[in-house]
Amino acid sequence: MHASRPNLAHSDRYSLPEMAAESRDAASSLPSRPTAGRCPSCGSPLLLRFLDLRDLPIHTATVLSSRSEAVAIPRANLRLDVCKACGLISNSAFDAPRHDYSASYEEIQFFSPRFRAYAAELAAQLVERHALAGRDVFEIGSGRGDFLTELVSRTGGRGVAVDPSYRDGDLASEFVGRISVDKAFFAAEQVPPNAGAIVCRHTLEHVHDVATFVREVRAGLDRSSGAVALFEVPDTRPVLEEGAFWDLYYEHCSYFTPGSLARAFRAAGLVPSRLERTFDDQYIFITAATGDGGPSEPLPEEETAAEVVALAERFSAAFDEARRHWQDRLGAARGRAARTVIWGAGSKGVGFLSMLGVADEVDYAIDVNPGKQGMFMPGTGHEIASPDRLADRPPDLVVVMNPVYVDEIARDLARRGIETELVTVAGDSTAVAGRS
Repeated sequence: MHASRPNLAHSDRYSLPEMAAESRDAASSLPSRPTAGRCPSCGSPLLLRFLDLRDLPIHTATVLSSRSEAVAIPRANLRLDVCKACGLISNSAFDAPRHDYSASYEEIQFFSPRFRAYAAELAAQLVERHALAGRDVFEIGSGRGDFLTELVSRTGGRGVAVDPSYRDGDLASEFVGRISVDKAFFAAEQVPPNAGAIVCRHTLEHVHDVATFVREVRAGLDRSSGAVALFEVPDTRPVLEEGAFWDLYYEHCSYFTPGSLARAFRAAGLVPSRLERTFDDQYIFITAATGDGGPSEPLPEEETAAEVVALAERFSAAFDEARRHWQDRLGAARGRAARTVIWGAGSKGVGFLSMLGVADEVDYAIDVNPGKQGMFMPGTGHEIASPDRLADRPPDLVVVMNPVYVDEIARDLARRGIETELVTVAGDSTAVAGRS
């Protein structure tokens, strides 16, 4: 699963996990969670607790300048409840005011050629599919504007976005004047009347009060004739099926499957028209629009809430098995004095190391994002290095945090002449990289 952008919501109505530096003072006035004991999406009291983890780092995408700071990051609990009525999984222990996101937030994926290609292809599809040429596009949680620039370069219209953690100067110079980013929380009245779409990628999983947020999206769509909602979130089904402990983070307070995502939109009066699994089936992409007020039929891709509950009930065993596997494998590597590094110092990497409680079993982490290099990972304090570091002391084992990048990483290692064992965190793809 993909580690995500901050969630953005109106400051006096929504529970937020992330704040810009200049928004810190407002955090104390935010509600910490939706109504206790009820599903944040449908309001049902029929919740089943299936996972209770303690002392996880409250941030996984923050990078720190010293090991001591990284180890001392605040921690909190992860208590996952699944709703028997709609299938949403939420962290009932989530407490939004504890979050303080600022310039240390660093989760840009566009340094990967594989991800850039995916984003470009997705933008082209959306512009063509929804006839966005000549129309404005509104984005919630734009980050530094990478995806919005992909869209605007194809629509010829304007891009308007909200992101309280946006940093001045992040926008590419050729789009200054065509794209405006408001360092504010999302509210429906910010949607321009000519908007053809409200885009929101990897933000909704950070929103705790799902129902209120999606209703606000509905109000935003009402401001622009023919506008559609285009949302992308991580898909939780593979996490449940595979026991993927590295994809569980405190700051993800809402975990969606195709069915629970569609039901959340439907409950807000929106009509989902398309559900897709994208990016090697790691993400869910939903398309929805306003309807006539009547109920809409489930899409073929939707599973039932009962199916999600069944997966949740079996998750504990898969979780324990996956964690034991990696504890044993890393322990065995250390026992034979093998050098091990992980590739990917984002949320997956932090989740992997924190859940395992490892220290010197892993030497350091590699990341292609220059903003992370020379910094330290929250929780365990592992150093983050450039791939150039590998030439100094080639590792015996490289563990890839996201399997979708394994081929890209194998080519990089081969180009550098690094011979090593390369394995994905899921264990489903192993390769040996060497001189090409």
